[in-house]
Amino acid sequence: MIKRAIFAAVALLSVVPAGTFAVEHRVGSAEEVAKVAGSLKAGDVVVLKDGEWKDQEIEVKASGAEGRPITVRAQTPGKVVLTGKSGVTLRG
Repeated sequence: MIKRAIFAAVALLSVVPAGTFAVEHRVGSAEEVAKVAGSLKAGDVVVLKDGEWKDQEIEVKASGAEGRPITVRAQTPGKVVLTGKSGVTLRG
């Protein structure tokens, strides 16, 4: 039974296109967002670390795919606070 399960897993991985698996990127500043933005793929998630984000211009330019959007979210809902001259721009 274990051999069958391993065979099924290997068979599945052999037909799944490279880059299919989403990646979660945890970031703590607009600078870190900019570093990962260029490598975002469909299905990826950008997680903004909890805390005050003061004077942070966050920009994400990337495209998802049908059923596999790129998501930008707070680590904990309500725990990321943009203050000062902060802004968010999403394009894709």
